[in-house]
Amino acid sequence: MNTNMIVPLILAGDGEPGLWPVSRDALPKQFAQLVEGPTLFQQTVKRVADAAIFAAPIIVTTRRCLSLAKDQLSQEGCANARILCEPSGLGTAASIALALEQVGTNQTIMVLPSGHAIHDNFAFRRAAVAARRLAARNACIVALGIPPEHPETNCGYLRTGAPILGEPGLLLESIVERPSPELAARLIRTPGIFWNSGIFLFDRDTARNEFAIHASGLARQAEMASAGGKWDGNVFLPEPGSFETNAGLSFEEAVLAKTGRAAVTPGDPGWSDLANWKAVWENAPQDSNRNVVSGRAYCVNTTNSMALTDGPVIGVAGLDDVVVVASRDAVLVTSRSDTHTVGRLVDEMRADGVTEIFNHSRQTRQWGLVENVDLGPNHQVRRVTVNAGESLPAQYHHHRNEHWVVVAGLATVTLDNHVMMLGPCQQIFIPQGAMHRLENLSHEALELIEIRYGHYIGEDDVVLEDASADYTAARKPGQLASVA
Repeated sequence: MNTNMIVPLILAGDGEPGLWPVSRDALPKQFAQLVEGPTLFQQTVKRVADAAIFAAPIIVTTRRCLSLAKDQLSQEGCANARILCEPSGLGTAASIALALEQVGTNQTIMVLPSGHAIHDNFAFRRAAVAARRLAARNACIVALGIPPEHPETNCGYLRTGAPILGEPGLLLESIVERPSPELAARLIRTPGIFWNSGIFLFDRDTARNEFAIHASGLARQAEMASAGGKWDGNVFLPEPGSFETNAGLSFEEAVLAKTGRAAVTPGDPGWSDLANWKAVWENAPQDSNRNVVSGRAYCVNTTNSMALTDGPVIGVAGLDDVVVVASRDAVLVTSRSDTHTVGRLVDEMRADGVTEIFNHSRQTRQWGLVENVDLGPNHQVRRVTVNAGESLPAQYHHHRNEHWVVVAGLATVTLDNHVMMLGPCQQIFIPQGAMHRLENLSHEALELIEIRYGHYIGEDDVVLEDASADYTAARKPGQLASVA
């Protein structure tokens, strides 16, 4: 690989609660369609598609988001990306340390959060080239600093010092994370202050050395996770459990705030971290009344507002500066100036066990679509769509039985060692512990109703075929499959 190329390291793990109900635990904001057009993740992938500057990207995501990343990479025609799949969100420090073990010496890496918006891709590429030159000449870690436009408490600030002689950069003196409103107001009046974009560029060996000096334990864990991991196609699965003592640690905490080899290159590529709905409103196309409207939403005598829906029709009348966001199973109503408190709202719902913060009732999968219809203490009803030519992996469940009724299309069902074809109005009972597989071998979509029964019906009650060599032991004696 040409060592002059920049290797994009796209961080696409767990999300933030500030854009609920569109963004949820199982569908972080970077993979969600916030308004219209490509997702933030897809926009990030497109941004680094210039083969004259960028090498094939490395994506860091979690097992929960792996299928989302694969699907959206496929939609962008990005077949040469490598994916580092963490068991769960480990924090940016562990993600970067792990990626350093997967690239060659002297490679230049550019860290890119996938949940941010950048409107000027030309300015972004120009900043990337300038940062690459600054990092190469000075063996330093370069952060892209954004000139602050207003006091902001949701992002970090970079305090810079003297300019670097002959270079378009400044020495980094310190980092201020999520300041109070009063401190943020003072900071933006201070010379040499920039917003922290979360975009970093460095030579692989320089960053690896700084990890060894300032976060040696984490660096060793990255080496162990890499050495004990394995590749599955283009997906790397690190050895699980290696980062337990450092989970959640940010790159800024672990390295950037401690190193003496950090610089800031100022730039303004039209960046926003899109941390809340106010930021989405500011960055989305607005109508003549400064409203952002998407889906079956209607605004009358309303200004400076946002009305988004992918479910019910919503109407907003006679209001100003409001945000109304509706999905199929949840609605958010807030003032535009107070959208930063949505995270606190989600925290309260999480404490009460509200399931709507975890999953949407309608979920896109790599193989099709799932829509929740009904949920009770011991049952769940779902409508499942399997796209033509797609299939679900062979699996069994410890705690639940399932009943499938075909609505449309043709299902190929493997139950233990029996294979059968089911058409509309035909059904099958899947006993607890029975290995089963669902395939759509036809050229049309398959639709079925799935009814789950059991004292526990959670999504994690799934054991894949390759995770158990002797799955028949899970069957209860005397249980038989029935087909009608």
